[in-house]
Amino acid sequence: MCVRKTRSLWAVVAALLLVTAGAPALAGEAGRLVGSITDESGNAVVGARVTATGYGAFGIRTAVTDSRGRYQIIALRTVRPINVLAEADGKVAVEYRDLRVRPDRVTHLDVKLRSRGAHEVLVLMDGSVPYHQLALDGARSTLPGKIHLIEVGEAAPSANRSILRALDEHPSAVLAIGEAAADLARDLVRETPVVHVMVPDPQPEEMGSEILCGLALNGGYDAQIERLLQLDPSVRRIGTVYDPSRLSNAVTRFRRAAGAAGVELVAAGIHTPYGLPRAIDDLARENLDAFVVLMDPEVYTARNFAIVQRFAEEMGLILVVPDPSMAGPGKVFAFGPGFSESGAIAGRIVSQIVEGRLDPDSVGVIEPAGTEVAAAAAAAAPALQWRTAEGSELPLVGTVAAYQQRDEADRDDSPDRP
Repeated sequence: MCVRKTRSLWAVVAALLLVTAGAPALAGEAGRLVGSITDESGNAVVGARVTATGYGAFGIRTAVTDSRGRYQIIALRTVRPINVLAEADGKVAVEYRDLRVRPDRVTHLDVKLRSRGAHEVLVLMDGSVPYHQLALDGARSTLPGKIHLIEVGEAAPSANRSILRALDEHPSAVLAIGEAAADLARDLVRETPVVHVMVPDPQPEEMGSEILCGLALNGGYDAQIERLLQLDPSVRRIGTVYDPSRLSNAVTRFRRAAGAAGVELVAAGIHTPYGLPRAIDDLARENLDAFVVLMDPEVYTARNFAIVQRFAEEMGLILVVPDPSMAGPGKVFAFGPGFSESGAIAGRIVSQIVEGRLDPDSVGVIEPAGTEVAAAAAAAAPALQWRTAEGSELPLVGTVAAYQQRDEADRDDSPDRP
């Protein structure tokens, strides 16, 4: 009996020693999450709820902020990440995913909760392309809340760090203007909805997802050719210049639309902007009726566009451009909403997304002259008309510019002037 009692006593002591030895190890695996919750003005949010979930949280852990907006969640495992949700009445909830709490340390997480309707939109823009500013000006007229602008591209090599810091503030949405901005948004943004605009040829599989959608710079070729034939039914051959490494898909769709309408597309491919003059010389021998500018900032420098304008004027071609600012004298008209209105449309899409009336996944990639775009452009179009050789006028519904101002056409008594 005595021996058994002695053994039993030693067993209890050994168990206690084991538990005591394991306590520091357990403490070493646990961490503490602390921080403060403030509103957009920096004031403490009292009574905000902070909830930690996931494998690293031992279930669901909740804390409520005190009179100074502070909270604390203790004894968190650090082997696996946690998700942290901060929410308060009348505020837009913010969630952090896959957060890791440092072992046996205090991890700080301060959160800013905006009031519902007090949106902040992160705008990324490649400022090296001049017409991106027109899109930004249009977007400012329709975007909700405040705007945080970050310029990207070669002129802003540290943009990635700035974007990541801005995303830590959990903006309501991201607007990406230009191809470089859209590519960065696609690569860096994980949860915030993104709307892109002014991307020459966005592919739905790359630029359309649950959080990513936008408006293409080029497209709507069926409607574009239909309008061109309304303006001049004799058009049979359309020319264009493009970079195959960037717009091959766009040209394929354009050629398919042209064929369906009984029109031939003659597309000259170039690999650098310096190849455009030679491509124009080749097109001069193709007996063209019209030339369509497939907008690409890598191809259409100011010098190259001037060459195209001169070519179209000398050859008597109809020149189709993407924005009224590019429409000069002669047989020139702009098709689609234009750069400024494209930005405004993108801003409207952002507004509907942050208000919960639209999902990026349901938007996808919208082409110019789509139903939504045409309606918006028609509403914003100035009183411009196309005057045919017979003297009749054809309104350009869904477009923004035409041959000339209506009042100039009305003052001209000659029925032969276009």
